[in-house]
Amino acid sequence: MATAGGMGTFQLWSTADPPEPVGNAIDAGSGSGLDAVAFSRDGRYLASGDAHGTIRLWDTADWQEVGPPLRATPATACRSLAFTSDGSVLAAGYDDDSMRLWSLAPGSGFGRLIRTDLSAGSDGGSGLLVDPSADIVVTFSDNGTELRRWNGSTGAPIGAPYRFPAASDMIDVAAFDPATGLLAIAAGPFQVTWWNPLTGRQSGTPFTVASYTIALAINPSGSLVAVLGSDRSAQLWNPTTGRPVGAPIPVNNLDAEQVFTFTPDGSSLFAYGGLTGASQWPTATWSDPYQALCDEVGPLPAVLWHRYVSNDAEPAMCTGSSPQEAAP
Repeated sequence: MATAGGMGTFQLWSTADPPEPVGNAIDAGSGSGLDAVAFSRDGRYLASGDAHGTIRLWDTADWQEVGPPLRATPATACRSLAFTSDGSVLAAGYDDDSMRLWSLAPGSGFGRLIRTDLSAGSDGGSGLLVDPSADIVVTFSDNGTELRRWNGSTGAPIGAPYRFPAASDMIDVAAFDPATGLLAIAAGPFQVTWWNPLTGRQSGTPFTVASYTIALAINPSGSLVAVLGSDRSAQLWNPTTGRPVGAPIPVNNLDAEQVFTFTPDGSSLFAYGGLTGASQWPTATWSDPYQALCDEVGPLPAVLWHRYVSNDAEPAMCTGSSPQEAAP
């Protein structure tokens, strides 16, 4: 895991619980704050983008810079970064609502601008994501009502823009499902919907959340969606049924530098706030607390189960046999 810092550095984090910094923060050589970091899919490279629009590529084996910096002209802060699946192209979004595709091909092709006008309509672009399975770049407009698709290798537009039917359906945040390639979109009055970037149509089972959505995350298998709300809680959802999974998770790491994602193995949620630090929550504890307890302490005598845990029957997963009867 990596987070960007306001002092021109990025910090690596362990995925242990609780998360711990790995070594000292790494100086990105920008002389200004970093606003974006992203790993390539194979973990070989990390890209950093700073407040002057300069992007640097780093080799994660030794943390040496790879190739010359990629500089936006005119200089404007880089706000988002995403690699294509093979790491050969880097998509970047900037503070002036411009978006660019940079070639990372070795040799003379490194740093070539493939396309400079990846926007999402007349209102510019405020969001940018790359489909991890099909290398489709999705941009959404500054007013949050329009989506566009682009070929991640050539920058060519794909199909017609998709416009949401009502202004109230403006996009707040979005995240790709790495398993299905569907795009989860938080838009409208506390609604999360699904969109297929291949067809340009809505798809899947929508669900309604309890508060304004600040961030979305989807685990690697696509079996859980985590929705971080303005009520300072994160709720897990089953994307197939559109129903909540377990109890809300209290999250206090809410500030302008929020990072909210699953760990690479999908076992935990990771959140980072520039003022509040890093926190982590094992998803099993919240999605299936009985199973998590049994995994931690093993089977309990019935009298202890009913005294300290629940008046319900102890589940078979704890006893290794059929559920025990509830204590009288």
